Amino acid sequence: QKAKVEAELAIAAPKAEALDRISASTEAVTMTEAAKILGIKRNDLTQHMHAHGWIYRQNGSWVAYQQHIVNGDLEYKEANYTDDKTGQECRKPYCHIMPKGLAKLAEKVGRNGRRPPNGSEHRPTA
Repeated sequence: QKAKVEAELAIAAPKAEALDRISASTEAVTMTEAAKILGIKRNDLTQHMHAHGWIYRQNGSWVAYQQHIVNGDLEYKEANYTDDKTGQECRKPYCHIMPKGLAKLAEKVGRNGRRPPNGSEHRPTA
């Protein structure tokens, strides 16, 4: 029994250390970079995040729900550009994934882009 527990801990320890390193980082990453780190397709990541209330679509861009910005999971950003057709200055919102959010996603999203069956996460009510 003790040997079995020690063997399981030996397997889990490097994974826990990796999650600690990810969450201790200070750099936000793009959705594409996060998907590569997690070993899943970008579309699978965005669909998971959308289905579980992390992000929503606004004018074709994925934008973070406020609760995930406040929690430090996601970061709101804007790209400023000039519209070629109208010449007007425009802003396009998007989000980056903070290390804390990436660590949470790593725990919830499997290699196939799906959460483990025991998880419980819901959409925000506000």
